Amino acid sequence: MSMGLLISCFPAKKANDAGQFELPFDLHNNLIILKVSINGSSPLSFILDSGVSDVIITELGYGDSLELNYARQIKVKGLGKGEPVDAYFSVLNEIKYAGLTSSNQNIRVLMQDVFSLSKRMGRPIHGIIGYSVFQNYIVEIQYSKKKIIFHDPKKYKPHFKRRGFTLPLEVENTKPYIMAAANILGDSLIPVKLFLDTGASHTLWLAEDCKNSICVPEDAVEKYLGAGLNGDITGHMSVVKKLKIGKIEFKGMITSFPDKESVQHLFTVNNRNGSIGAEILRRFNITFNYQDKEITFVPNLNLRNELSVNRSGFEIEMPAPGFPLYTVAFIEEGSPSWEAGLRQEDQILKVNGKNTLFMDFEEIIGTLYQKANTKINLEIQRGEEYKDIHFKLQEPFTFPPLRVSSKRETGSN
Repeated sequence: MSMGLLISCFPAKKANDAGQFELPFDLHNNLIILKVSINGSSPLSFILDSGVSDVIITELGYGDSLELNYARQIKVKGLGKGEPVDAYFSVLNEIKYAGLTSSNQNIRVLMQDVFSLSKRMGRPIHGIIGYSVFQNYIVEIQYSKKKIIFHDPKKYKPHFKRRGFTLPLEVENTKPYIMAAANILGDSLIPVKLFLDTGASHTLWLAEDCKNSICVPEDAVEKYLGAGLNGDITGHMSVVKKLKIGKIEFKGMITSFPDKESVQHLFTVNNRNGSIGAEILRRFNITFNYQDKEITFVPNLNLRNELSVNRSGFEIEMPAPGFPLYTVAFIEEGSPSWEAGLRQEDQILKVNGKNTLFMDFEEIIGTLYQKANTKINLEIQRGEEYKDIHFKLQEPFTFPPLRVSSKRETGSN
């Protein structure tokens, strides 16, 4: 089976101590991007997602090739309201990263680019990798230094730090969970079982369960929460008073409450109450120890940074990843950018007076994540028409959209 792929590679470095291997990574919108080789392929870019058991290939480029073993067609179900998607399932594949080799790996190849990861991240992204990275090593993710250290469990010696803490780690169906506590309604903290999701950039998601005191607050607004494997994810957004992880407390936590239809196949599993995304995880250096079922959090310099969230009501994409052409991927009705006249598929020419030809993806995204009330000035092109768009950023839980305009709805790529 032949498919397509990528370019350059981060060199893996073996650490000074025996049994340790280091791998630098890119951090893009809170997501870890690793370089991986499959069956001797050129290096591929994969998002590290602790929620996936098999390697998932989401898209491949033209002109390159990837050989997979013994592929058969299957259906894949995930987040979202749509139907399962078609995929190929391949076994007995070899994966290499950080100087390490992992054999007998399963790979799923999606037959449709449902995520548009490359366009929405502004660079080639070929898929998602998870459990195959965590299963055989003690994995230390140093968000602050943008590197991962793989420790041989037989030689691992934990380094205790005064500010760090260790919690029990539950691993169910290859996914990692911890017990935390949240103050949702009233004044009391309630225990919540949360999935640690390195592959999602959000803060906190909670599944409504009023029997266990997890209710959607009355002031919550209906929101578009993102794109899942099987379609758009919708729900509500509000602010949870407090989230406590070990000895660290987060106050005023922007929290999403996905509707049951979008997450029915996940949040009902094993009494799971929700998930912690990478906007929280990146504030720690984290050591996953699947073998001993424990996890260590060490706060880093990001801990006290303000909550990073898109306050514009729209997201951008690059139709040709790597080429500085930026368009509106989707937009929420009722958001400040919508009220100012911005629409889906508008091409963004200037941001605050700066030509986007001389801006990278991260720089543009950064302007949308600034503080509330920050003024944003855009120059856009719509067909043959040019427009100036002016608005102020707002907290996303203050502008309820009437509907969401996204390419996922029309099925376009």
